[in-house]
Amino acid sequence: MALPSEGRTTIRSFLTDEEIIEPTSDRYASATDFWTAYKNPKPQLVLRPKSLPALQKTVQYLCASDLDFSVRSGGNNTSGAKHVQLSMSAFDSFEFDQDSETVTIGAGQTWGEVDRKVEEAAPGYTVLSTRVPFVGVAGSLLLGGMSWFSGEHGLCSDPHNLLDAHVVLPDGRMLWASTEPDLLWALRGGGGNFGVVSAFKVKVHRCPQKIHAGTIAFPKTAMKAVSQGLSDFMKRCTDPKLGAHVIVMNFDPPTDTDDVPQPGIAIIIFDSHGEEHGRSELGFKWAFDIEGAVDMTKVMNIREVNEEGASLRSLAGNTIMLSSPLVDTSSIDPDFVVRIAKFYEQAVEANKALGSGTLVVLEVLGKGALTSSGGPNMTAWPHTKPQHVLQLVVGHPPGADCSQELALGLLEKAPTQICPSHKPGEYWPAFINGSEDLNQIFGPNYERLRHIKTKYDPKGRLNKGLFIPPF
Repeated sequence: MALPSEGRTTIRSFLTDEEIIEPTSDRYASATDFWTAYKNPKPQLVLRPKSLPALQKTVQYLCASDLDFSVRSGGNNTSGAKHVQLSMSAFDSFEFDQDSETVTIGAGQTWGEVDRKVEEAAPGYTVLSTRVPFVGVAGSLLLGGMSWFSGEHGLCSDPHNLLDAHVVLPDGRMLWASTEPDLLWALRGGGGNFGVVSAFKVKVHRCPQKIHAGTIAFPKTAMKAVSQGLSDFMKRCTDPKLGAHVIVMNFDPPTDTDDVPQPGIAIIIFDSHGEEHGRSELGFKWAFDIEGAVDMTKVMNIREVNEEGASLRSLAGNTIMLSSPLVDTSSIDPDFVVRIAKFYEQAVEANKALGSGTLVVLEVLGKGALTSSGGPNMTAWPHTKPQHVLQLVVGHPPGADCSQELALGLLEKAPTQICPSHKPGEYWPAFINGSEDLNQIFGPNYERLRHIKTKYDPKGRLNKGLFIPPF
């Protein structure tokens, strides 16, 4: 259905031409560049309000209309819309308060932009930004917000870190969420269900400037050795200053041959103690000592560490489906990584096109990452167990002959295939595909979330990504 002409006329009554991006505009492609192609139905208009009054009128109009719309921060987890995309990219403010050790940041920025501003305005501090620079502030923070420093300081959405949020509600009211405590509680892990956030007030933390981090690559033949070494490491490591990403994917450059893509293995390490500790028995010596290991690690600050993940943005534009089950430390047995590689091989066997866009990242989190909220009722998402994220990505190039049903089927089976002890409610709610049980994920908080949703968005107009249905 085309966007009605009267709708365009109404929109132009409260937004300037500069704030409206048509499909014919040179700005349209970058404004609708989503992480995954299948979530981008190419909206008929992109609205980019540049002021709070303009945002207020935009949100009120869209929520009162019948138009299909979505809200975009960084475009990594936003489901697109047929009619209108509301871009928050103009909301890029930044203010550091030394006395309170807080920053107030515009919700439309990427974490890479925020990292650079913190480095300039607040040297020696870090915000609990995501571990790759291209992720949007709002989308990640409203669903937890995991940082390399989360082992020490918890999630960015925990009450001691997310202090307040400025919100435009569906009825057009604007307020700081701290004035309505139920709303602030719901924003801490409940996603974008309750309003459109224009700014966040978050805690910053002092941090070391000489972090040992970077990639250790391994030959494919080292898969078993890495799997065993990781399992042993997980059993003995309780240090909150350590973290890692174990990545299984095809690292070989694309070729025109008929060779079947094979899974490779690499680890991104993080040790905020520094290089001496990182190379020691207490750190990652076990990984450096694996035969064939290629050491690409170095000493960096946190902005540079996060920039190491920028290359993953190259996957953008593929047709990608994601899921983020959680796994216990005790589940990471000597064959855990081997089973991840087997999952990749089975995906490629099901459809060769999946070889270029499928990967698994085991995000090894410090002990405090998911246990620092203060209890299961302190935030919307009741994270209380010291778990790790199993980031599953199943994807293929646009236009490949591969059904969405096949990819989703692989995602649904993967958690128990890789981690047999996985339970249905153990998911990070950032990437929800419809098969997950939200009642189990949010547990006793789910009914409260639905009541809050009914209060602020009774018609369910904010319904993209993680959707909490109103009563």
